[in-house]
Amino acid sequence: MIENINLEYLRIFYHVAKCGNLTRASEILHISQPAITQTIKKLEDTIGITLFIRTKRGVILTKDGENIYEMVGNLEVSVKNINNYLQLADELNSGELVVASGGNIARKVIVSAFKKFHKKYPNIKLIQYENTQDEMLNELKNGRIDICISQHCECEDNIKFTHLFDEKHIFVCSKEYYDGVLESAYTYIIQAKGSYSRKIFDSVFEDVAKICVENVGYNLAKAFCLDGVGVALLPSYLVEDEIKCRKLIEVHKNFMLPTVQYGYFVNKNYKTKVLLEFIKYIV
Repeated sequence: MIENINLEYLRIFYHVAKCGNLTRASEILHISQPAITQTIKKLEDTIGITLFIRTKRGVILTKDGENIYEMVGNLEVSVKNINNYLQLADELNSGELVVASGGNIARKVIVSAFKKFHKKYPNIKLIQYENTQDEMLNELKNGRIDICISQHCECEDNIKFTHLFDEKHIFVCSKEYYDGVLESAYTYIIQAKGSYSRKIFDSVFEDVAKICVENVGYNLAKAFCLDGVGVALLPSYLVEDEIKCRKLIEVHKNFMLPTVQYGYFVNKNYKTKVLLEFIKYIV
């Protein structure tokens, strides 16, 4: 805890957070940038949490950093409030976990894991964030989310991927569409640019395929398929029941589509105690 902390550390933290830039804070405080960097590290080491994510353009407050910045506002520091916050966080009696994932993979991975986690830590709130994979990884890089559960892809060095399971993506359409439309006349239902399925689709067809529906999520794409609108590229786990009862037909079986690795991404520079505990429930 921070009873004996030098309040000068918090004053320096306040100005760095306000400026979002070490150089600008150095100019305002008339303190060298290396001294400021060292002070912030000492503060982070003392209280045991990461306050900033370092980027090429400056520094970004973590969620913990934002909460403490609000308490430090105008330098009227409440040490008691910060101590209480840190104690609750340390004991996992307070806080939140921001998980980025698509809705379908969330149902497959997160629901059962969080049920067990929530039973042990009922005061931790789960927040789900959903976007394209590129945007989710960008938010992870900037410290806005704790963990991203998605398909494997190449990412920046500070992002680590841990494999959970393998899955295939397949092209499907309704039996009615399959029986009534020549393969050369197929139209396609596709996801948004930046999504993993769209990357696979573009690698297969480039600009040749005719698109009838674009920028839709998996569930809506599946609904369009069931209604005979066109062909969609979807995770096999999402349509296995419909294929068994032949509501949907797999097409383009000759296409060499990659087996997809699913798992979770974390920021190597930002791992909270809540996150490290939650990971135990999904591996």
